[in-house]
Amino acid sequence: MRLLEAHIDGFGQLNNRRIELDAPVIIVFGPNEAGKSTVFGFLRSMLYGFARRNLPAERMEPVAGGRHGGRLLFSDDGNASYVLERYADGPAGKLSLKRLGLGKDQEKQSQDLDRADDGWLEQAVWEKQFLGGVNERLFRHLYAVTLSELREAGALSGEELGRYLYQAGWEEGRAVAAAEKKIAAELEELFKPRGSNQKLYHGAKAVESLDSELRSLGDGIAAYNELLAEAEAAELEMGGLERALEENEGQVRLLRKATAVRPLWLRRMELSAEREGLAYAGLLPAGFGQTWQQLQEERRIVEERVSQLSRNKALRRSERELLFFDESLIALEEETAELLEDSGRMRDLRHQRNEWDNERKSLDEVIGSMMASISPHWTERQLRQLAVTVPDRDYVRSCRELSSVAQHKAERLTGELETYRLQAREQAERVKAAEERLFAVASGRRGSGNGFSLQPLDSSQLILAWNALDEAFRLADMETARRQSASRLVDRAEVRQSTGKPPPLILPLLGLALGAVALAIAVTGTADKWSLAVWISSAALLAASVTSLGYGGLRRSRQESSRAGTRSRRSGEKRQEANPAGYDDGTERAVRDALAKLLEQPGPAADEWMGRVNGEDGMIAALQLRSRLKTLVQETVGALQDESRLETELADAQRRLQSLEQYMSERQEKLQELKAEMELESIQWKSWLGKRALPESMSPSAVLETFDLAESALQHLRQYDRLTERIKQRDTELEAFEAAVWSLCQKSKSALRRGEHEEAAVLRLLQADIKRHAAARDKALALDAGLRELEHEMAESLERIAYLSEERLQLLERCGLSGDEAVEQAIKDFGRLKELDDEDLKLGIEFKAGLLPEFISKLEALLKSADEEALQQKLEMAQAELNSVKERQRELLERRGSRRAELERLLQSTKRQQLLEEREMAQASLDAHMERYAVLALSQALIAATRRKYEQERQPAVLRNASAYVEQLTEGRYRRVLASPERASIQLESREHMRIDSSLLSRGTAEQLYLCMRLALAREVAGGNTLPLLLDDLFVNFDRRRLRSSAQLISGLSAERQIVLFTCHEHIRDELLAANPSAKLLDIGAVQLA
Repeated sequence: MRLLEAHIDGFGQLNNRRIELDAPVIIVFGPNEAGKSTVFGFLRSMLYGFARRNLPAERMEPVAGGRHGGRLLFSDDGNASYVLERYADGPAGKLSLKRLGLGKDQEKQSQDLDRADDGWLEQAVWEKQFLGGVNERLFRHLYAVTLSELREAGALSGEELGRYLYQAGWEEGRAVAAAEKKIAAELEELFKPRGSNQKLYHGAKAVESLDSELRSLGDGIAAYNELLAEAEAAELEMGGLERALEENEGQVRLLRKATAVRPLWLRRMELSAEREGLAYAGLLPAGFGQTWQQLQEERRIVEERVSQLSRNKALRRSERELLFFDESLIALEEETAELLEDSGRMRDLRHQRNEWDNERKSLDEVIGSMMASISPHWTERQLRQLAVTVPDRDYVRSCRELSSVAQHKAERLTGELETYRLQAREQAERVKAAEERLFAVASGRRGSGNGFSLQPLDSSQLILAWNALDEAFRLADMETARRQSASRLVDRAEVRQSTGKPPPLILPLLGLALGAVALAIAVTGTADKWSLAVWISSAALLAASVTSLGYGGLRRSRQESSRAGTRSRRSGEKRQEANPAGYDDGTERAVRDALAKLLEQPGPAADEWMGRVNGEDGMIAALQLRSRLKTLVQETVGALQDESRLETELADAQRRLQSLEQYMSERQEKLQELKAEMELESIQWKSWLGKRALPESMSPSAVLETFDLAESALQHLRQYDRLTERIKQRDTELEAFEAAVWSLCQKSKSALRRGEHEEAAVLRLLQADIKRHAAARDKALALDAGLRELEHEMAESLERIAYLSEERLQLLERCGLSGDEAVEQAIKDFGRLKELDDEDLKLGIEFKAGLLPEFISKLEALLKSADEEALQQKLEMAQAELNSVKERQRELLERRGSRRAELERLLQSTKRQQLLEEREMAQASLDAHMERYAVLALSQALIAATRRKYEQERQPAVLRNASAYVEQLTEGRYRRVLASPERASIQLESREHMRIDSSLLSRGTAEQLYLCMRLALAREVAGGNTLPLLLDDLFVNFDRRRLRSSAQLISGLSAERQIVLFTCHEHIRDELLAANPSAKLLDIGAVQLA
């Protein structure tokens, strides 16, 4: 159980308060008189009802107004949410409980709640279904602990503390202790060693005195004594024979029991061996299978519900659009009903009789059709004698389900295999396409070259080789520009000397040349590292050329400078003829080396470049050569990268193709195995049909349909008989009614003229029309309301589906399971383990039923030591010895009877008779006291045995858990909690293995020990129950370190159950919040009105 929310209408000083409780740890904090104890009492009262009026401190009548009580929202272990309502003015001992998330019809039915006739839930049913059977007193002792109880425990002595804890863990501990005390007192009244006032002592003295008086009588005493001695001797021998008889009967009973239970014993051995193989399934959480099935089933139900809601919504909308009704016509309903009030019974009888007759005819046809469907040769007698058993139906259903599952599985495997085949064909086509693309790219790279053949390098090496060549070209261009610039300077100097004026057009022409180069760069977008140097060099050459052209224009414009220009031009031509390329040997060698690294045949490219460096046409041709080489390098690098990418894609496609082929092989193997299983099941099914004389071609569905047809035909036949009897009765009534009506119609001409029931027919037509309109109106209203409810319910269902999916994933993670198949296998193994445990438990009960532990030990030892044949031989020998002892006992009984008859004959005197009667009365009183003493002694022994069993079964687990808690609280100072079986005291063992009695502990340590024992007892008593713990300011006497350890312990326990802590101390609040990050702080003084 997990508390989610509390709404206090009126309780103590609180009213109209809503408190959120949806957290593993809730810390209720507030100053004194803020209402913490009120909240504590409210939660306890909601669970177990209000205290009586003579306990006002616990009843807490509202002082600030409001209805005494409230509501409590909680969820159970299956995550189903409920609202609990309890008010003091409601029925005593009852409460109102509603489950959230259900529709109106489901909420009315409440199939999982055992409600009373008046709609209220009984407290006993509430405790059994939701509180795990924990009553209020046990809840107060273990789950709702206050500081006063801790102080009470701290004030007790060691033995009292142990007894107090013992009684707190045992549900009826106090009552059992009181019973033990009362039994001991009554035993002491009956008998006490060396006592003289007990009842048994006085009774024995009286019998002894009467025996002395009887011996003092002289008449016939010798004969009496002799007969008495013989009777006593016979009695004594019979006592020995009875013991021997008892031993022999016990031996015979043991051997018979061993012979009878040997198959059970052998079966238990087999179960034990099988259970060892399924031990892992026992490690699953409690209720794992049920939780998983509930999640799966609930999700399926919710999804089906969503689909159904969608269909219902569309259907209702279409129905609503088709509805039409007339309110004025509906208003005539009462008047029409009054007119038809007297026309009904005979009309209904006649109609009912006709319906029965039609139904009987239909039944006759249906019965004949069913019998013909079953077999054309079937008769009514065979149908009435038919009987179909439940095992037959179960077997046929199981065969049908197995066949359906196998068929679905085969279809699924076939579909998967076909899918993988299609994917494999597609993947093979992809591999082939990738190979073709790779071949095309490689062929294209080898076929392209622009007249050049590159070295066989990878992409990075080609880029490095081109960078080196580009650098060599740039250096050559710079040298050319430098030489031409020097030549132009010489020409300018000569011109100045001849004219005396500087050339005015040089600078404009030079700027024009540089602008043209910049424009070309901008248009082509060539700004990368490969082409930037080329364009700069070209700019320098173009500038030099333009300068030369400028000088030519100047020469044409001025005749004075013509001669100087001519001389300059001739001087340049002479220099060009002396050095055509204008490069030194180092520059030319660098270009040729760079070309050799890039091209396989660098000679033609180098000669072409060296031959085209002069003049304007030569510069343009050089630029074109460099562009061709650059384009070739770029295309080759791109082709190499494409080849690498295509090779990677080809490898991936081939790997995927291999995976698909492996999947196809696996599915083919599974399909073959499944077909073999289906063939075996088909053979078994045909064998079953043959045993029952059914056609081998008949399927399970056909067999079930045959069973259903036969049963349905029998039901229809019985219904046919009943209808025949009813029709006879109605015919008698209708004949009398028709005679009476005819006699009335003879008195009315209009009735005769209009015919029988004409008025009633008209009224019925009118009433039917009115009812149709009224039904249409009601249906329209209902459809409108239903549409709103469907929309709301659909939204809730979708939220529920998302929540269930998350819960399913979390459950798989907690259990360490990888998928549905693993879960199903684990559930099957867990179910099989449960079946084995149940079967072993039943066999153990049957094996040990009515037997004492000593007898069971002897029986098990005998079964282990002897086989079936040896047991039978021992049984025959023991039976023979038992018969001999019984024969001797019969002889002694006859002798004792004859002696007692003679003794009765001697007992004739009045005195002796009186003494004998008094002796019998004294002996009867003594026997009654002895019987009472035996009953009391047995009761005392049974209580002691029960306590020992409780200590043996519960105390070890309790002490183990309490020891772990104490060690955590004391940070290892105390490691174990010990309890002596002889006395109810509690001891602690320190880390130095010293034992300290609880009476020597301080108040704080005693309270910590008591708290640990309470927590351990609550955990052991709860079993699978997860009631929340309510702890009211328990840590006030704990020091800082123990308080921190307590907070960490609370954090660990919150994983098992919800914990609500109440405190008014800030340091306790801070420690609890620090140790519990997920805790919810509820400042009770700051809670707002709901």
